[in-house]
Amino acid sequence: MAKVVEIAPTSICCPVIPDVKKYVQEKGGIEQAIRSIEDTYKNLKFFLDFVSQRKTTLIEKVDETKSTLKYVILLEEKTNDQVKTKFEISNGLYLPVTINKPKTVNLWIGANVMMEYSFDEAKKMLNENITTTQGHIEKLENDRKHLTTEISKMEDLIKQIVDASIALQKK
Repeated sequence: MAKVVEIAPTSICCPVIPDVKKYVQEKGGIEQAIRSIEDTYKNLKFFLDFVSQRKTTLIEKVDETKSTLKYVILLEEKTNDQVKTKFEISNGLYLPVTINKPKTVNLWIGANVMMEYSFDEAKKMLNENITTTQGHIEKLENDRKHLTTEISKMEDLIKQIVDASIALQKK
């Protein structure tokens, strides 16, 4: 079985080239010099897009989970009443139902699995999910900042390579 290796976005960094003119000469010109660092630049851009999309998805999940938590709290307050609502039986398919004196709540937990929880268990699980997801969002934001900084460094390095190439051509 193939081993999956996870690459942390913070492990991709702009190469440090102390003498850009010498680097351009060693590589045989501007095209070869830029081509030699192009993969790193593309990887940085790819990971920035991935991290940004993942962060957006997780923010949406937090909002959805907070909404579910509010609904659980509202339902808990109505334990002595009759509650009319719509029950999602499938993705986007709802059935009108009446719940008499609710004592538990059913939550989708993923992979088309629904679990029944007491109100306290549901609130605890939802709050834990919110906290965990917010931690992931913070990590993704740190990764995004790192990648943005490294992309700026790469663009500056490419500019230095072009400038060094022009200076070498003038000689």
